[in-house]
This record gives sequence, structure tokens and C-alpha cells, in this order.
Amino acid sequence: RSSRSSDRGDRGDRDAKSTPKELKEQIGRYNDKKYLGASMGLYRMLEEGKYPEHEYKIEYYLADSLYKLDLLHSAQYYFQRVIKSGPEAGAYFGNSLLRLVSIADKTKDPIYLIKTIHKINPEDYPGKVKDDLYYYAGVADFERQDYKAAKRNFARLGKSTSHYVKARYYIGVIQNVQSKKAAAAKTFQSIIQGQGNFVGDPDEIASVTQLALVNIARIYYGAERYARAAEFYEKIGSQARESNHWGTSLFESAWAYFMSENKEHKALGHLLTLSSPFFDRDFIPDAKILEALTYYRICEFKEVEAILDSFKAEYTPVLTTIESMLPAD
Repeated sequence: RSSRSSDRGDRGDRDAKSTPKELKEQIGRYNDKKYLGASMGLYRMLEEGKYPEHEYKIEYYLADSLYKLDLLHSAQYYFQRVIKSGPEAGAYFGNSLLRLVSIADKTKDPIYLIKTIHKINPEDYPGKVKDDLYYYAGVADFERQDYKAAKRNFARLGKSTSHYVKARYYIGVIQNVQSKKAAAAKTFQSIIQGQGNFVGDPDEIASVTQLALVNIARIYYGAERYARAAEFYEKIGSQARESNHWGTSLFESAWAYFMSENKEHKALGHLLTLSSPFFDRDFIPDAKILEALTYYRICEFKEVEAILDSFKAEYTPVLTTIESMLPAD
């Protein structure tokens, strides 16, 4: 153990001896799994400003009581406050980081970690969630467009973490943004080839794999290799029917077929599928415009006119409503 760790342990022992009786009672409630009563008592202590020298301890037990009550968003607020106290909070600091990672994974909402992560020295990451924290640090870097730092953090993840496949996806996106198309395609391809070997939620892995296919297809489309793009979009179809990516892949593949030679029938087939009630959940008004363009190309002018009249009738009131909500110039 480092001297730093020893200091924390010694301080923890002193804190245990000097813990006020009232706080000990609330911790006792927590230990007895009376989380509601404990959270109420601990919250009152904070509100009244009692025992400021034990504030991070009160915050930790309040946060964990809320966590045990499944009040995750409230819990993460207080865990974040403990983390702001820094490593001086001893085991409470590390345990709060563990909980924040758990909450982020459960809620799919890492906003508190993303806001906090760069205030933490990576040397203080708890070993159990070191890879997870590198991942969230990478996400924070990505959001502020520090792609170099993001790639560095994502590259630190081991294959045994559930965030590994998402980190690889982010690396591919960064390579694409940096116009390293061949490298991006290779990274996305590695996700597709390795999908059976990743750790984590199978549905999440499947979703990321489908997004990798979409991105490879887009790379080929951008290179004007429309037939090749269509091949990758078609690979998504059977996999994505229960996901949010199927509508997108059908629409984009319809464009790939439209841009290919003599593939108008394939484009119209996909657009017809998109018009089914199943895709009412997807807002893709541009699909009607592409349908009109396709009919125009094959000289079905009455169909074009009917589609455009229908489009105007449906979306002109929407446009009018949006314009009424915008501030006047």
C-alpha cells in the first residue's frame, strides 16, 4: 500500500471514532436496510448544515440509501458531491465512483460522469472500474471534440470491459471525421467480425454492430460506390428489424439503389416498406421526396404529382406551426 492509501486508512479509523452519535444512528439505519428512514435523516443533516467535517460521509450514505431505493438520478447527484471532495474522502470517493459507473450503465445516462471525469486524476480511478472510467473520459473528450485525447482514452480499454465495443465504434467515428476513411472502415469491420466475442449486453452489442454496418455503407456511398454501399445496407436488414436502425438503413439503401444504374425497382421496394404502419415510429419525410424522384426517373408523372400533393397537404400545416413558434426577424 502506498503512503497515500495508508493515510486514508488511518483517517478512516479516526473518522469512525469521532463520528457523531446522530450520524451513527442514521448509518445504523442504513446498515439495517432501513434506507428510506436513513435517507430522510441524512438529508435533514445536510439541510441543517450539521457536522460539516463529516459532510462527504453524510452525502455518501444518503446517496447509497437513495441508490438502494432505486432513486438513481437523485443518488448520482450526491455521489457526485462526494467525488468533488476528492481522494481525501477515502473509500467513500472510490465507492462513489463505482456507483456512478453502475448508475450510468443502468440508466444509459452518463451525464454526471462526463461532467466530473476530467476533474479526477486517472491515478485515482478504482481498479474495478478503471476501464469504464477511461471510456467515459473518452466520451467527454469526444463531446468537446478533443479527438486525440478521446482516441487515447478509448485505446486504453481492455476487451474484457462491456464498453470495449462502443469504444471501438467511437474510434471508427473519429477516424471517419478525420477523413481517414480506410482506417475507419477497417475499425468498423473489426466490430462486425468480432461481435460474437464482445462482453456486455447482447442487444447493445447488436445495435453497435448495426451502426458499424451503416457507417461502412456511408463510407462507400460517399466514395460513389453505390452498389457496394447497398450491399452493406442489405446486411443490416435482417439484424435490425427490432432496432431503431432499420428505418434508417432502408431509407439510405433506397438512395444507394436510386444512385445505382437500373435499380429503381429496389429503391421503390424499400420506400414501400417504409410507408408501412410499422415505421410510423420513424420520422423520415424525405422518403416521400425520394419516392417522387424515383417515379419521375421512370416517367410515372401522375404518381409524382400525387406524391407531391400528398406531401404538401401533410407537411404544410407542420411548417406553418413551426414558423409560428419561431421569433420574428
